[in-house]
Amino acid sequence: MFMNYTLSCFGKRLFCSSLFVFGLVFFAATSFCIAKSILPQNATEEERMEYYLEWLEQSPDPSSRDTAASVLSKYKRPRVVSALIGCLSDPIDFVRSQCANSLWILGKYASVAKPALRKALRDPEERVRVQAAGALQAMGESPRSKELIEVRLAALESDSMHVRALAARGLARHVESRLLMPTIIELPAWEKGRASSNYSSASEILYILATARDRSIIPPLLQAINDGIEGEALFIRTVGRFSPPPDGWLDLLIRKINSESRIVRMTVITEMTKLTSNEQIAKWEGPVSAKLKDPDIDVRQMAKRAIQQAESAKAANALKAKVENYVQGIKNNSEGNAVSAEEMRKLNRQAAEQRNNVIVPKKKIDMAGQLQALHQQAMEQRRHGTAQSRKSLAKESYTTLYRVIRNDPDPQNRKLAMATLEILDLPPGQTLPIYINVMNLDKSEELRARAIINVGNMGAEAKHLVPLLKTKMSGGGKSEKTAAQEAIQKISSSMP
Repeated sequence: MFMNYTLSCFGKRLFCSSLFVFGLVFFAATSFCIAKSILPQNATEEERMEYYLEWLEQSPDPSSRDTAASVLSKYKRPRVVSALIGCLSDPIDFVRSQCANSLWILGKYASVAKPALRKALRDPEERVRVQAAGALQAMGESPRSKELIEVRLAALESDSMHVRALAARGLARHVESRLLMPTIIELPAWEKGRASSNYSSASEILYILATARDRSIIPPLLQAINDGIEGEALFIRTVGRFSPPPDGWLDLLIRKINSESRIVRMTVITEMTKLTSNEQIAKWEGPVSAKLKDPDIDVRQMAKRAIQQAESAKAANALKAKVENYVQGIKNNSEGNAVSAEEMRKLNRQAAEQRNNVIVPKKKIDMAGQLQALHQQAMEQRRHGTAQSRKSLAKESYTTLYRVIRNDPDPQNRKLAMATLEILDLPPGQTLPIYINVMNLDKSEELRARAIINVGNMGAEAKHLVPLLKTKMSGGGKSEKTAAQEAIQKISSSMP
């Protein structure tokens, strides 16, 4: 019995030892394979492309294939297009969806994929079908084609809000707006805790419909504003684009000026300043004046500028009325032509000056609100947006930010535009000229120093600017000198 017990213990120890040795061998082999699969840091673009192509075509892990398909969207190579076409037959639905999305990004370069994408319009997964429709449109297919319209209309009934957003964006201006409004109004409500890119999609669709002067979207938007649905600020801005405004518009704005949301309060004040008749100003001047004591400093500043604009608008209205009276006097009394004409020229000059006083603050208010909304949108895209949505926002925003940074007299606007530019997904070739302009010409030392820091963050891309940075070390302000020294160190350390 003792002998049996001893053999039993020996057998258990032998088994455990063997298992331990096998584990060590397996761990070493696995570590070796992983080490072999890691992409070197100094790999060329072609090596990176080959690396991700291998992932896409050979990896047994669906998440790896999905990642590879996403990365390969930036390579315009025939082999990449061929691999993505093959990936449309992947057994995993989210991998097929990503491949269709990458072909969408490649656009007309991947036109050879059209037959495979038409087949994907009948894919069992609705997201793949919608992505395939977008890719075909990017390759030149008409958005009014029967196939694309049918796929997108069916997708409006999807349980996925992201799929509905893609479908609605593709259908805008190609079907009746009433079919899209339920989806559009729900999109911003999915902002929190879900897909933040949905807010951007709603904003883009509403902009398309508003610029087409489609007034059929006004009633559902007014209902959403009255109901206090998430996205009120966006809906208010959209209705404010229409001229003339809908009946009861000013009364609705007055009710909404006390909203709990600071963004809504600021948007309401901005829209009120567009209503410049004496009767309209008399109605909104009081509620706006009350906002001079608002707990939020941005709301207070906006209210202050709105009151200043109201005074200029009333003066302009008085001059306009006086000019109209003189015009009527000329028609009624031909003997007073010479005197009246001279008076009219004088009044016209005064009216022009008053109009300038009205327009300039209005632009500042509109621009401040626009920049704040754009900055918030850029932050959301940075945290939660897709590569495609970030690229789209950067493309749409670049011109506006460039003009503000170069021409806006308000340093706060320039500062906010610079901060937004820093978080957008823009290549150095677009941002570097702006930073150089700010370094040399901006009146704010803070902004000049900030531009220098951004140049340093570009590393080797900005190596040709080292001589310019050295001049800032000797001739700039204190913060510029510090920033230039740090920038030169960063550029030098990033160079091989």
